Amino acid sequence: MIWGDALIAVVRSHPKCLYVKEGIDGEGDNMVAWCETHREGEEEPTRTTFSVQDAIRAGLWQTEARVTRKGRNGGTYEKDNDSPWWKYPKRMLQMRARSWCLRDVYADVLKGIQVREEVMDHQGFDNARDVTPAPKKNLLKSLEETKAQQTEEPQEGFQANPEIHTDSHQEVNASELDQETVDAEDAPDASTTREEEQGKAAPKIPSLNPLPPQHLRTWTGPPVDRSSSLPNPISAE
Repeated sequence: MIWGDALIAVVRSHPKCLYVKEGIDGEGDNMVAWCETHREGEEEPTRTTFSVQDAIRAGLWQTEARVTRKGRNGGTYEKDNDSPWWKYPKRMLQMRARSWCLRDVYADVLKGIQVREEVMDHQGFDNARDVTPAPKKNLLKSLEETKAQQTEEPQEGFQANPEIHTDSHQEVNASELDQETVDAEDAPDASTTREEEQGKAAPKIPSLNPLPPQHLRTWTGPPVDRSSSLPNPISAE
C-alpha cells in the first residue's frame, strides 16, 4: 500500500509511460477531477474522471463541520469533522481519479498495489486498528518461564513431591539385616574362589613349536656369523 503521490512517481519512472496529466474542472458541487495518461504502444491516451456526484453516491462527500461518531462503548458523540473529504475535497477527488486511471493502465507495473487514500475511504477512520506486531519476548526468559511451569505441574507417572516415599521403601526388617551379616561372614573368600575357578577353567594353550620337546637341541658350538651366510642384494645385482 502506498500514498497517491508515490503511485504517480512509480508510473512516471516506468519507460512505458509517455506522460501523466491531471486537473479539476468546475467549482462546488460541479467539480470533476480527471487524470490522463498515455502508455507506449497504445494508440490513444486513457482519461478517467471522478466527480462530486460520484463521491456523493459513494457516501464520501461531506459538507458538515460537526459530525456524530460512534464510540467504543457503543454510544455516540459529536466532534469536529476531521475527514479529508471535508478538509481537502479537491485533493481527494484528484486522488480517486488518479488511482483509477493509473491502476487500470499500468496494472502490470503496480501489480495490485493499493492506494492508501482509497483504502481509508473503505475502512473508515473510526474503524482503523493498530496492526503493529507485538514485541517478541526474550528467548531466555521464555525458556525459564516454560521450565518453571513444567516443574510446578506434575507429570503423569511421576510423583509431584520427590521427598514423599512409601513406607515399604523406608522400613527395613532388622532380622533380615542380621541374617545377611551372618551369611557374609560364613562365605568363603571371593577372591580365592575366583582364582581357583579360573585355574580350573583356564584352557590349555598349545605350543607354537611344531617339534616335541625331546627333539629340541641347544647349539654348543662356536658362534655363527649369520651376516656372511646371507647373499648381499647389492653385490648380487
